[in-house]
Amino acid sequence: MVALDPKNPLWKLTLARLYLDAGQRAQARTELSALAALGREFKQQDEVQKLLRDL
Repeated sequence: MVALDPKNPLWKLTLARLYLDAGQRAQARTELSALAALGREFKQQDEVQKLLRDL
């Protein structure tokens, strides 16, 4: 889905969660860092920051 709509940050958050569930921390960090760079324009920054801290 991310490939079909790469500008949708919710897909990237879902992908990051899937990476975390699969133990792929580096890939999760890449997605979460991209989301963090969006700043407050992405409303779920609190969750992004929590996931980054938990890495």
